[in-house]
Amino acid sequence: MIRAKRELADLTVEAGEKWITELSTGEIRSLFKLSESINADNDED
Repeated sequence: MIRAKRELADLTVEAGEKWITELSTGEIRSLFKLSESINADNDED
């Protein structure tokens, strides 16, 4: 079953997108989290 899921993932995920599967949960959260400086810049509008 795991082998079948991996084969399916290989068919649906492009090679350039596989790097994200190697990240930890914390790294993914950090990647998509806005920094404080970006939030401050948006408050000026």
